[in-house]
Amino acid sequence: MCRHASYLLPSPGNLAVGSQVINQGQYLVPRLSSENVRRAVAGPLGVVGAPVDATLVNRLVREVGNSMDQLSLLQHALMRTFRHWQKGGSDGPVSHRDYDATGQMEKALGRHADEQFEALDDKGRQVAKLIFQRLTDLSAGDKGGRRPTLMAEIYGLAAPIPASRQEVDGVIEKFRQLDTSFLMPPPGAPLQEENMLDISHESFIRNWERLSQWADEEAENARLYQRLQQAREENEEDPNQGWIAGALLQRLADWRQTTPTNHFWAARYHPGRKVAHDWAADQARYERNMAFLQACLDAEQARAEAREEAIADKARQKQRTLYRNIIIAISLAAALLVGRLYLQARQALAELNQLKSEEKVREAQIFIDAGQYWYAVKRLEEAVELDGSNVALKDTLAVYREKLSEKE
Repeated sequence: MCRHASYLLPSPGNLAVGSQVINQGQYLVPRLSSENVRRAVAGPLGVVGAPVDATLVNRLVREVGNSMDQLSLLQHALMRTFRHWQKGGSDGPVSHRDYDATGQMEKALGRHADEQFEALDDKGRQVAKLIFQRLTDLSAGDKGGRRPTLMAEIYGLAAPIPASRQEVDGVIEKFRQLDTSFLMPPPGAPLQEENMLDISHESFIRNWERLSQWADEEAENARLYQRLQQAREENEEDPNQGWIAGALLQRLADWRQTTPTNHFWAARYHPGRKVAHDWAADQARYERNMAFLQACLDAEQARAEAREEAIADKARQKQRTLYRNIIIAISLAAALLVGRLYLQARQALAELNQLKSEEKVREAQIFIDAGQYWYAVKRLEEAVELDGSNVALKDTLAVYREKLSEKE
């Protein structure tokens, strides 16, 4: 039985002194000395008959340093370096060229994991992301630790993608095959629902950058879901409380749209679980949470529609007011135009009647000169009808009516 030194002394500042203390213990595997590193490099390569450049050995001794992942990273980098040397024809000793081509000890593991990931199709990549997020314990330090998980749970997690058991198994095989061994159990061991799936070493979590990004994304998704759950519980206690709106509601809507989840995923974030795998209870809680999210979205949609209706109603009122003002303006303009035309018509008629009246007066004058007062009076009467406002004309008519009476 052994224990990783990294769990006892996670701080690099403690490694120099701590390693000496730990090496004195009888239950811990001691940290590698420089000589141990040389043997760890040259020994395995010597077994397979691969000579190694002495300067590369010295370089590896320096690069191992005080890394808490020193042995696992060294082993993986050596394996990848050896494979590159083999593909190159095994010409000469294993050298810096082979080592640099793999990404060196710092990047060899992450580059290898990326190669395996990129070889998958789109669904396989979704499954791989989901598996590694579930196998990473977000509570174990800044970059997480291992979280062994039942295969039954892994299969359940993949259902929303959707991915079959065969598709899940295919992804797992990709990451646990020989020369990879990122997942356990090792190749050949059956994948059954009652089996545990695990990451082979914590160094994989700490040194695969893509997984680190996935872990951060998973942590954010977990925070969103837990805020949803808290809001739902507050709402159940008081229906006036807990309603989600604004930016948080939009983030939850985006999360629901882009992240395949179900009660297998949510169970990890349900507080106070009394039974480790009480999937029925987890499903009920998950469905209540998601129903509450939908209720919040429906309420927000109703508010948005009400706001839009209010805006539309206000626009319609403005439009009606505008139309009414336009009609009033047109009516006023028409009335003014009609009035102006009426005045112009009356003026033109008055001028015409005046001309006709003057013509009647001239005719009357001819009859007056001839002493025919009766005809003269008739013409003057017609002239007065045409120009009734002419006072002088009325006086003239009165004079000749009197003369006509005297003559008769």
